[in-house]
Amino acid sequence: MKNVIFLLMAALCFATVSSADEIHLATTCNANADFSHCSFIDGAIGRPVLDVNFGQFEFKVQDRPAGPVIIDDYSSETSFQYTYTNGGGDVLLLDSSSNVVAEGAFLPGVVEAYPHSGESLQGSIHFSYLNADSLGIGTGIIQGGGSFVYLHDQGRSPATNFYDLIIDGNSPPAPTPESGTLLLTLVGVGIFGLVKVLR
Repeated sequence: MKNVIFLLMAALCFATVSSADEIHLATTCNANADFSHCSFIDGAIGRPVLDVNFGQFEFKVQDRPAGPVIIDDYSSETSFQYTYTNGGGDVLLLDSSSNVVAEGAFLPGVVEAYPHSGESLQGSIHFSYLNADSLGIGTGIIQGGGSFVYLHDQGRSPATNFYDLIIDGNSPPAPTPESGTLLLTLVGVGIFGLVKVLR
């Protein structure tokens, strides 16, 4: 049983799923054992907010959307959430040769949260440029939609980072992250939880 769970985890840690018009990239990392290879929200000027390695692709959140933001207070100085009311920012997807294969910006409604046990960033994206041939999602597609979800859960054992990116070259941008994105994240949480129980 443990071997089966291990194979499921390995598959989840570097998953690339593509269809006729969509590519789905997902990965996880152990935030304690592999800290140097995990990406966390970075507020330093001149550095990407997030820089995620999806294997053959690298995804960079270069900038967040500009303000204003709605601040949701969790009644704690160490737990709060921002909702960006405007779209914007800058996201890039690079191939293994550092060529840009997708570029875009967030739609309004990006949520950046800092609960007691970690941090997260999620939102929908409009890709103003797509190299559909390089992504394997068709020919002649130059724009599209998608979504991105990042979750760091310090409360888990081991502490785990989840990253999930969907690029859709056929459908218009969605106002919220697609349900498939959240489902994959929940599957990852469930697998790690089951491993913990079986130890």
